[in-house]
Amino acid sequence: ANRYDEYLRLIDEQERRKSTERYWTWQSLASWYDEYYFGEVEVGTPAQTFYLSMDTGSSVMWLIDGGCVHPICKGYANSGRTKNRFYYDKSTTFNRTSDKFSMNYGTGWAEGFTREDDITYGSMLQCSFRSASGIFLLKGNLKLISPAFEHT
Repeated sequence: ANRYDEYLRLIDEQERRKSTERYWTWQSLASWYDEYYFGEVEVGTPAQTFYLSMDTGSSVMWLIDGGCVHPICKGYANSGRTKNRFYYDKSTTFNRTSDKFSMNYGTGWAEGFTREDDITYGSMLQCSFRSASGIFLLKGNLKLISPAFEHT
């Protein structure tokens, strides 16, 4: 069998298993030149939709805070496109906490307070997903963004 036949066999197998596996969901991904893969993720109630890069090397999902007024949070001026941002005040399932967080990266750090909201990926709803909201310094750029990284 060639590689394409093997690929079709794997897709068929996934279709058969998806109804029997407890935490399985089917989600199509968009590919950008086979370098980046993007999937649709919904956050909050009512849902705010984001197209995020799927990264198997990390459990962190970063979203830009809707209240961020720094130019880096709004998008690139030359592109004419704005960045999607998450607006906490529009979500009825959003919950603030007083729990602090701190994360170190090879190129910077992040710190702030954790938050909770619902995340939907494909047909899987993750209730009370813990996120962090704060200041993130990466490669010398100050960014006010929010990651969602820990299920509670």
